[in-house]
Amino acid sequence: MSFPHKFKYIFKVSEKTKISDIFQIFIIIILLVFIIFLSIPFGIIISSNFNHDCSPCGYLECRAGFKKALAAINQSVSLEKELNNKVSYENANDFGLILTKRLNLIEIYNVKNVDIKESDKIRTMNKKDIKKYNLSEYEGKPILVQADGITYMISKFEQGCKNVDLNNPDNCSCLIDADLNGFNNKPNDKTGFTPKRNKNDRYTFVIDGNSNQILPLKIYHNYME
Repeated sequence: MSFPHKFKYIFKVSEKTKISDIFQIFIIIILLVFIIFLSIPFGIIISSNFNHDCSPCGYLECRAGFKKALAAINQSVSLEKELNNKVSYENANDFGLILTKRLNLIEIYNVKNVDIKESDKIRTMNKKDIKKYNLSEYEGKPILVQADGITYMISKFEQGCKNVDLNNPDNCSCLIDADLNGFNNKPNDKTGFTPKRNKNDRYTFVIDGNSNQILPLKIYHNYME
């Protein structure tokens, strides 16, 4: 038998198995289409869950960062109260000094009288950087960069920090924002004061001088669950 003649038999489908083979192929195609069809909505669900509220990190990561930032500044205030029997709410600089003593910082901006041990972390910022990183709201106020990248920025400070309104931050005496991925990483946008799904990386906390606590706005309470 010649080679060309033999070659055609390699791809020849047996008459006995032709129908069953075609049926199996047909079933496989249907299963593949079904799997692809199911995976599309599942992928959309995964995407929506992991892009809620923050563009630099997934939803679960943002929630973890949110809790971590809130716990860190609350712990700083608690330690100050425990060790010195008081917490100073005289001005933004005094409160900034409290945080410089308690947080693991790598950069310190706009804080005077920093302990000599932390002086090598003091930095300055020019007008160009303030505009570039969307920091005009915090100009001249303490900006503290933690080793993990989370940045704390005091946006408003009135002596005593007595007024607290978790529904409306405009009515609060003292506010501090946490930028979860650092001020030098985009988007550098703050969460709006309405429960919208905006992409952002900055969250606002209320400094409560009455109870010596740092409190989240009510629109963030889903992050605490």
